[in-house]
Amino acid sequence: MIQGFLNTYKSSPESIAVTIDLKSYSYKEVYQMAFQISDQLSTEKSLLIGLYTDNNIYTYAALVGILLSGKGFVPLNSNYPNERIKSIIEQLSLSTTVGCKVSKDRLQNIQENVEYIISDTGMTSPVKHIEFNPLPSQVAYTLFTSGSTGTPKGIPISFSNFDKLLESSLERWEIIPQDKVLQAFELSFDISIGVTFMTWESGAQLVVTSFDGITAINAYKAIMDNEVTFAVLPPSSISFLHKFKMLKDIKIPSVKTTLFIGEALLVDHVEKWKTGAVNSSVINTYGPTEATVWCFAYNINSTTAAEAINGGCPIGKPMLTTSYWIDYSKGFEDDQGELCLIGPQVFEGYINNESKTTEVLFKNEENQTLYRTGDIVVLNKNEDLVYINRIDNQVKINGFRIELGEIEHALRKVCNTSKVIVYVEEIMGVMTVQSIVEKEKLDVSKIKANLGMILPSYMMPRNIHFIDVMPLNASGKIDRNKLKAQFTHGNKD
Repeated sequence: MIQGFLNTYKSSPESIAVTIDLKSYSYKEVYQMAFQISDQLSTEKSLLIGLYTDNNIYTYAALVGILLSGKGFVPLNSNYPNERIKSIIEQLSLSTTVGCKVSKDRLQNIQENVEYIISDTGMTSPVKHIEFNPLPSQVAYTLFTSGSTGTPKGIPISFSNFDKLLESSLERWEIIPQDKVLQAFELSFDISIGVTFMTWESGAQLVVTSFDGITAINAYKAIMDNEVTFAVLPPSSISFLHKFKMLKDIKIPSVKTTLFIGEALLVDHVEKWKTGAVNSSVINTYGPTEATVWCFAYNINSTTAAEAINGGCPIGKPMLTTSYWIDYSKGFEDDQGELCLIGPQVFEGYINNESKTTEVLFKNEENQTLYRTGDIVVLNKNEDLVYINRIDNQVKINGFRIELGEIEHALRKVCNTSKVIVYVEEIMGVMTVQSIVEKEKLDVSKIKANLGMILPSYMMPRNIHFIDVMPLNASGKIDRNKLKAQFTHGNKD
């Protein structure tokens, strides 16, 4: 997982490994800081170490240091509430966490019996070369996603899972030591881990954005200031930049490749991005955390608009180490089925949650383990998969099966915006369609009249709410839960 980093440290130690806030650090400098952490962890028996994620060089050095010590890491996002951090620590019985001085008091107030190793001590003990040889089955990192019960679900990813991700990624995309790769995601989000180690595996330079203020603007600034050549972004950031006219007038010719991931990529997103990133190829990538970051990719081309469904670009074909099966047994319409993933990137099950593991993992006739993604897809004539929606976004109202993505697509067209959320809310025992649109307030009667020319009456939103800017969560995605809470019936602005 960090062998590429170590190789560059040995062969080209002065090459830049990380740039944060316009300050660059060489592979040698990062290794020296990482070694101090590794040395302090040398007597730690636990195979998992907490990592309190301040967005600075010490966090990235600690990330390397934990791995150098032969252990896996558990990101503890500094923006998480205390109860969520406490839940993660308790679920994994974490005994040791690494973090900066300023965070020590907070973490020890949350869980006082956790040893806290300070990453920004400035220690300069002699540095040795360390060989990194973990067992393939050992856990490299564990991430936590929201659970339906309110308790976060722990997803352990092994070194073997992650090495297969690196293998499939670098087979698909060429990253050279001269590249500058944008890292615009929090370290508690798996995309950031994929981007970080894919960059270091290639001996390239990681350009980390600031998370103070608006992430989309910070990402744009980092691209401009550092002449980023390889960008990885959530599609929602493009809508934000376009809204404030940051893509229309300023060109970013340095970007040669852009990967979009984390949300459905719309054709409209691509067109907006290409007005600024005039030299960039654009790739739509897809993958759940349980299948190690990403495992499908699709190169945007001249036929993409024709292949799109509800404005969404295809997710394409599986990458090198993944295969798939579509489950058509649940009775979805129009040749739709649930995507199930097969291959060495698929995890082995949730932490201490056998019932949930049994729901999503199953064996086929060849005794292969398959993961149920909960995502509905269609296989098109080009053998590309097109993402339709989540299973829980296909609902029945008054006996009619309703595809919320289709309503969102219609609203985007009528309101001339790419940021639209549609959800179902029960009001006085009746299920109703609700919608939120990022736009200055428009004439709702005219919108509904125009929607009536596209959608049947049973798909018409009961309410259309307007918001100036959609809130984003720590992963850079539209924060649907926050929006629903804001506009729930009886709590409207």
